[in-house]
This record gives sequence, structure tokens and C-alpha cells, in this order.
Amino acid sequence: MTVSLESISVPESGTAKRIVEAAAAIIAEHGEGHLRINDVCRAAGVTSTTLYSLLGDRERLITTALLHLVSTTSYDAIRQFQSLVMESTTRSGFTRMLTGVTTSLLEPDRRRARRVRLHALGTIRHRPALGQAVSSLLRQEINLFASWIERADDDGLISVDDPRTIAAWALTYTMAHTALDGDGVTTHDAHWDEVWRWGLRSVIVGDAGSFPSQPRHLRIEESDHLDRHPTALRIIDWAADRIDMVGESAFRAEHLPPEIAKSTTPIYRYFGTRENLVGAAQEERFSRSVMSIIDADDRTDARGLIAASFSPDRADARVRRLEAIAATLGRAEVAQAIAERRDAKLASIADALGNNSTSVDLVDGVRLGAALLTALAIVEVLNLGIDADAHRSISLPLLERALTEMLA
Repeated sequence: MTVSLESISVPESGTAKRIVEAAAAIIAEHGEGHLRINDVCRAAGVTSTTLYSLLGDRERLITTALLHLVSTTSYDAIRQFQSLVMESTTRSGFTRMLTGVTTSLLEPDRRRARRVRLHALGTIRHRPALGQAVSSLLRQEINLFASWIERADDDGLISVDDPRTIAAWALTYTMAHTALDGDGVTTHDAHWDEVWRWGLRSVIVGDAGSFPSQPRHLRIEESDHLDRHPTALRIIDWAADRIDMVGESAFRAEHLPPEIAKSTTPIYRYFGTRENLVGAAQEERFSRSVMSIIDADDRTDARGLIAASFSPDRADARVRRLEAIAATLGRAEVAQAIAERRDAKLASIADALGNNSTSVDLVDGVRLGAALLTALAIVEVLNLGIDADAHRSISLPLLERALTEMLA
């Protein structure tokens, strides 16, 4: 299957396809920061001249490879779920199908596919062609999932207000679960899967039963990221600002401004490589983005805290958070540092939830808040290929509805 737009397409066959598949395999395993043209050529059995003539420069190769990865996982998922849909002829059958779909989406062996999709979503702000292509793919998934829900609604199996919006929410929430996993630095959490399935069923089906509560202990680990030389911290600040402006792919360490240093020597003194500097900058971008959450926790209740984090003036922070999470692909140390920061910062959300006498376990509250905010970040970047009205309907009211039901 070929997905094409004016400026980007995934080839169906031949040498170009081998090149794209080789690049995609490297990105999926190690992240795009480790993609080297020589490695791609070696894996595909071509010369660099052939690669450049067929795919253009390194950036276009990465964009095409990401589209290939997203499209492959998308169509694999659709085929897998098709058989489950055909079995739903009763209310209990539909509930089982819904549980089966979400279980399949969250299976440990699909973690790599989820992570690659999340990575692609987090890199599209500076890649409009990829954004359009991925939007087209996600629109197909949303429409298919919505058709299942709409059919069940027509048959009287469930009652929903907007099947398409709920389908979009389900998709974003699944990828938000991946963001909570990080880059494989935490184990697969069976209890959180239960929480997730309960949440989706409560929104779509209505009566999902009692909340799957389980006593847990919150462990917070602070990173030593800030224990650095002042010059190193200034370089990190500058790099984070620069990546905000041009994106990670276009970031060049040699563009270090003269007010920080007269040469690139400090970069290699404090970070060793460009890759290490980028990783530290992405950690900084994530930390900045989460601070906007903390601002609200003394002034609002649990529901208000989440709503405040959805406000339009925090859109840039949400996008940065998603981009930083996406940048952990192939960077285990960065993923670990971001996971530690996430837990530390979101502990305040747990406090806010716990202080409102909710039925949600404290740690579940932290993960719920993180998942909702990350889901909104995904919506913010991609708009999910939906029209503006649908985008607004998923951005706050639906997520508030889910939150209210979970905190009832």
C-alpha cells in the first residue's frame, strides 16, 4: 500500500523501498539520532549516490522512513482488530470486543510499534509533510474505530454522543500510555492496563463496574541533571531554545552563539558529543513543559488542575512535552531521566487528586493526569486529521468527562 502526498510518499517496491525499510529498521531500534547514511547503504546494499538520487537528503529519508513505520503499524493494527469487530453482536460481546481491542493495543509485544508512532507524532511540528501524511493515516484509523462504535450505537448495544471523537480519544490515550512507559525503562504495568480499559469502557459503555483500585507506593527519584557546571547549563538552555525553533533534525552544535563560547570546544568538554547535548536539551525541554502543570496545583481542585493544564496558553508547553518524549526513542538514558522528572513533577498532581477525596488511588492519579496531558499534547500537534470543531470537542470536554467519571 502506498501513502502519497505532494511532497512525500512511501515507495511500493524496488531499490527505494529497500532503502526506506533499512532506514526504518535503524530508527525503530536506535532512534533517528543514530541514523547514518553509510549504515543505511550497507543494509540496503546500495551506494550513497543511489540513495541520494532516489530519496534526497538525510532529512527526507528520515521523514519517509517514519511514514513507512507509522503506515505499517497502522494497517497491521487494523487487520488485527477486524476479526474482533465481527464477533460483537450483543452488549456483552461489544464490551468484550472493546476490551480485546484495547488489550491488543497495549500488549507488550506492540510496545515498539506504539513507541515508533509516538516518536513520529512528536517530530512533525517541523515536518509538515509528515504531519499531513500521518494525519491521513490516523483519520483512517479513527473512522474505522468510529464505525464500530456507531454500529454498536445503532444496534442499541451502547450509547455515545460522538463516536468519532471517542475513537480519536481512544487512539490518543493509547499512545499516551506509551509515553508513560517511556523507552522501555519501566516494566509493563498490568494494573494500569486495567485502569485504562475501565476508563474507556466507562466513557463508551457507561457502566464499567467498580474502579480497579490497587494499593501502590509512589517512589520518586530525582535526576542529577542539574548538577552541572554553570557553562554546561547555559549551553543546555541555548540548545533547548534552538531545538524549539528549528527542531532536533536541523539543530547544529556548531551554531553555538558567541556569547556562550568562541568555539564548539565547551560542547565536547561538557557533553562529549552532539548526541549527548541533544539528549540533555530534550530533558530540559521536558522539565520546562511540566512546570506549567505545577503552577495550578495550589489554586484548583483535581478537575480544575487538569482543565487549567488544557488552557490555550499552555499549548507550546504541551507540544514541547510531546517532542521531548518522542526524542527518547533509542535514548535509554534520556528516557530514564525524563521518567524520573515526570514522576517527581506529577507527584503534585497526585497530591491534588488525593486532597479531593477521590476514589482513585494516589499513584493511579499521577498516571491518569500524565496520560490525559500527554494525550492532549498529541492532539495539539497533529489535530488528528479532524476538523476544527471535532478537535475542540476532544481537547477538553471529552477528557473532562472521562476525568469526572474516574474521580466520581
